[in-house]
Amino acid sequence: MISDSRNNRFTERNRCPADIEKNLEYITLIWLDENIDDSHESVQTQRLLHKMNNYVLLYTDPHLCIDYIKTIVDENIILIICASLHKLVLPIIHSLNTVCAIFLTCNDRLQLTSACSEYPKVVAICTDQQQLIKSIHGTIQSMSNQTMSFTLFDSSKQNSTRDSASILWYRLLIDILKILPHTDQSKNEMLDKCAEFYRFNEVELQKIETFRISYTASKAIEWYTSECFLYKLLNKALRTEDIDLLYIFRFYIIDLYSQLELEHHKQFRINNNWDKLIVYRGQLISKDEFKRMKENLGMRISINSFMSTSEDINVALAFIAGIQDSNNWYPILCEIVVDYKLKNAIFADISKLSVMKHEKEILFGLGTVCRIISVIYDEALNLWKMIMEVTDDDLNNVEDFVNLKKNEMQSYSSTIVFGRLLFFELGQTEKAQNYFQKLLNTLPDDHEDISSVYHNLGNIFRQKKEFNLALNYYVTAYNLRQKRFCRNHTHIASSLRNIGLTYQAKKDYDHALDYLTDALTIEQTVNSDDHENIAVTMEHIGNVYRSKKEYQLALTFLLNAYDMYHRILPGQHPDIAWAAGNIGVIFEEQGDYDRALHYYYHAWDIDEKILNSDHQDLTIDFNRIVTCLVKKLDYTTALTFCNQKLTDQNLKLPENHPRNGYTMKTIGCLFRHKKDFNQALHWYQKSLYLFQRCLPQEQEPIIECLIVI
Repeated sequence: MISDSRNNRFTERNRCPADIEKNLEYITLIWLDENIDDSHESVQTQRLLHKMNNYVLLYTDPHLCIDYIKTIVDENIILIICASLHKLVLPIIHSLNTVCAIFLTCNDRLQLTSACSEYPKVVAICTDQQQLIKSIHGTIQSMSNQTMSFTLFDSSKQNSTRDSASILWYRLLIDILKILPHTDQSKNEMLDKCAEFYRFNEVELQKIETFRISYTASKAIEWYTSECFLYKLLNKALRTEDIDLLYIFRFYIIDLYSQLELEHHKQFRINNNWDKLIVYRGQLISKDEFKRMKENLGMRISINSFMSTSEDINVALAFIAGIQDSNNWYPILCEIVVDYKLKNAIFADISKLSVMKHEKEILFGLGTVCRIISVIYDEALNLWKMIMEVTDDDLNNVEDFVNLKKNEMQSYSSTIVFGRLLFFELGQTEKAQNYFQKLLNTLPDDHEDISSVYHNLGNIFRQKKEFNLALNYYVTAYNLRQKRFCRNHTHIASSLRNIGLTYQAKKDYDHALDYLTDALTIEQTVNSDDHENIAVTMEHIGNVYRSKKEYQLALTFLLNAYDMYHRILPGQHPDIAWAAGNIGVIFEEQGDYDRALHYYYHAWDIDEKILNSDHQDLTIDFNRIVTCLVKKLDYTTALTFCNQKLTDQNLKLPENHPRNGYTMKTIGCLFRHKKDFNQALHWYQKSLYLFQRCLPQEQEPIIECLIVI
């Protein structure tokens, strides 16, 4: 007998995004049908859907459904739509990357046949419950087994700071999790979280209890290869770098990694005369990723989870058998070459430990990096084949990155560096906040890292413009550091500098200068003449003088910082770009637009070479250049610049990326300035169309476009 609470779970409909609990798995199954009700047939369908996929949402309201779909970032959506709503919904959601498969339900297939040709993500048109359930089950199995998350590194970038940070992230993750307590409490915390998520799934609940009773560290790989909750939840947490979930799974991640590492070293000792190993993996990849890989041989891929492969090509082919190319996904065979002599790649034959012993599985550790050698169509296999080699070349870049950051590494523990990587290098503000809040709640009050936790929370809230809260965290950190360190210590200088920056943000410029000047005095005492901390503080002082309209003093400090950066940093470095941009702002505010543009273009040239295509700093550079050209009334150059950037973005970003919409909107704005209203209307309509496909309706860019139009 199903309880009332479970019935409520099955029949609850039209939930607002804010009221929906987080999906810990990778697939979200949504049923949109205006006739969903509490009838026996409808509830039975709902039960069958829940049995196939733990996370199911029901909608009778298409607008609520569309709004929810647009909020999804880290899941793959399977969508069931009734015939009466498909014309309203499909044009809006079909192009979203998160929507992977669509099933249409109706009584008469003929009325929907045109939808299959017009919308390639439509997998099937189903006229009865049995057909629907069977079709969805096959799709879920394919997506669960073959999809894998990875990060593509652009081989054309001259500086790999962000790439190195991404790779170092996984190395630090393992190091940090290893030093956390490995206790029954951490095990039970993980299992309680799993039980909460699967509270209505009796099969998974039984597996969770079996794990609780019988698990030992020597069975970590065995459980990973089992068809159960662990594989799905762990890989979702790793793929999305979900700090809260990774912390909860710390107990099992370390057991799994440690057992894999142990097997790797055992097998390497036995096979140390072997040369190369070739393994295979059947894989689904998105259309956009496939295009990038095919056009960029030599590109590197960092795997964002543990990676399962097989020595048997037929095992890999079986996982993608019967899956056809679609407009959204391509089934491919990955042939991966591994050199046994690689020192930093962790992999092992786990067939003796696996539940699926016949699969001849080779498991790779977190953050494995591969280089694409070729992408070819194999006529004999009738599918695309991607040949890759595992590489640890990037660890040289990581070491360069570590050398650049060695002072920071020496000043902070790996626990703090991990969070700073999230915030500063990877730009993942919310994840960094969750991480430091977790530390604040976990570490004892007298722990040596606690002052740095407060300090970094101050950094986060200052960026979020919650200045009073940031100041509270900074002052708390400063008071703790004063008790622990002498006056002339880098941590004291860091506290003073960031308190000064917060006062600057609050427009209290005199207090800001007092704190920043004190920080500079300490840094010049502690460090040599040329040091990054000195340059950073001089740059901040220059920005305060700019805010006070004291431009000559501002330029003196900023140019000194800019020159020092050039002496101590690689030529293509984001700090140089940022300083150049700040100097440009001063010249722009003084009306010297040509000199401003000189520095803006310099910042753009650096950032375009070293930053990911969707990085926020590129947007800042872009806006500064366009705004300055508009002030010069040079609309022709501004339009040429915008059109060139739009062309570049179309090559590097997904078709529906919001940044493309912002560039189109800027082009429309330029035509408005030129009073070419027909062209302005054309570009505003294009940007509106794109925004409506990738943003919720109430988002500011959509409202702005509607007002202008």
